[in-house]
Amino acid sequence: MTLLSVRDLSVTFDVPRRGAMPWAPPLRLHAVSNMSFDLAAGETLGIVGESGSGKSTLARAVIGTVPMSGGEVLWEGKPLSGMSPTERRGLRAQMQMVFQDPLAALNPRMTVGEIIAEPLRTHRDVPRREARLRAQEMMERVGLLPNLVNRYPHEFSGGQCQRIGIARALILEPRLLVCDEPVSALDVSVQAQVVNLLRRLGREMGLAMIFIAHDLAVVRQVSDRVMVMYLGRRMEEGPARAVTDAPLHPYTRALIDSVPVPDPRAPRRARAIRGELPSPLNPPSGCVFHPRCPRAHPDCSEGRPPVLRPTPGRAVACPYHEGTD
Repeated sequence: MTLLSVRDLSVTFDVPRRGAMPWAPPLRLHAVSNMSFDLAAGETLGIVGESGSGKSTLARAVIGTVPMSGGEVLWEGKPLSGMSPTERRGLRAQMQMVFQDPLAALNPRMTVGEIIAEPLRTHRDVPRREARLRAQEMMERVGLLPNLVNRYPHEFSGGQCQRIGIARALILEPRLLVCDEPVSALDVSVQAQVVNLLRRLGREMGLAMIFIAHDLAVVRQVSDRVMVMYLGRRMEEGPARAVTDAPLHPYTRALIDSVPVPDPRAPRRARAIRGELPSPLNPPSGCVFHPRCPRAHPDCSEGRPPVLRPTPGRAVACPYHEGTD
């Protein structure tokens, strides 16, 4: 069953001009352009791409914390734009988010028990004593000692603070969990623990997840499907192992080749991506990746490439993808 559908979603921001012409109309920053995808109940979609590719903006637009400039988001087939304020409030409890910086996402003036129980008090009007007991149960479920319920966030490590954030997000038993680079600020050993925790809780609770990360290995481990973004557009999408083992888009191949190989005797991979990420204030014409693409053709700058489906379950926005030669 399709839980979430995103259709032609776009997000733009007005950027005021500075310097010689502050009175001129603002510049238009294209953060996300015409993104579409479906997410089934219990499925995990991993989103990868360079910094500035629009991953976090897309996720925040889906849950409604960033306004859309175009497109539509549907929850079980019903457009969010057509919902009443009461329906939208009820839906917020079904969509929860885990943030990148675990300590910054927690209120330093509240105890851990108050932080985790706050959604229950806000959305369900649960009595304070019951909310505290349920917070302690959730703490134990994410691997924290319940007797630490009266401590403050600064008394915990980064990994423990992220577990607190996960407990807060899951105490309402949502159906969709958006994880915005939840392990990028953690040590490698702690990253594995948090990823395994999310996988376990996702299976136990039947969660649908949008998992954003830079590390393709992490995304492959936790995701059912992977979507690769570049400059606000979808480059490739497909099953996680298929995308990482046999990438189709040149950008996906470049991302994989840029990962260091720990074995010094192993053959060197192809070169990393050349050039710099273009400005979203002035994106390239045609395929936005063509200025940096090793397989670019003259017509790549002339029009937006169509989304092709070379095999079932795969999608790639490149007519010259790998396997076409």
